Amino acid sequence: MTAWGGDAARELADFAVKTASAHMVDMAPGGKRQFTWAIEMWANVNPPGCSNQMHCHPAAFWSAVYYPDPGGAEIEGNGGELLLEDPRYPMAYMTVPDLLFRDANNDPMQSLISIRPMAGRIVMFPSWLRHSVRPHKGDRDRVSIALNLMLLDAKLDPDRP
Repeated sequence: MTAWGGDAARELADFAVKTASAHMVDMAPGGKRQFTWAIEMWANVNPPGCSNQMHCHPAAFWSAVYYPDPGGAEIEGNGGELLLEDPRYPMAYMTVPDLLFRDANNDPMQSLISIRPMAGRIVMFPSWLRHSVRPHKGDRDRVSIALNLMLLDAKLDPDRP
């Protein structure tokens, strides 16, 4: 999609690379960048009733989803939420199911974070984080653009950003 998606797709990919890079540090001697990004990008057009099962993207380093048109999923009760699963949840639940960590707001930390799609929203997360999408009950197609950022050895392709 970065090849045929025009300026808008390139701008989205550039934003994702810039954001991911800002949350990483290259520990190579002299701070010389040892990697470059390869970008996968695709569109999802999901009619009402569609969902996505829990999964991750093991070949990637960062994943993202952008919502140009949430298709009514932005309305409470219409489903279509992105769910991010805390990979630590089995540890506490197996021994003491009523004991939870506190989050930054001092509230009980949940094992599933639910993010409602909103037009223009982008969500980025490590690709190893399992995620899913609840069934979409909106009144039209829910459109999202998904991205995966993979790391490539910079020595293999020195011309890539």
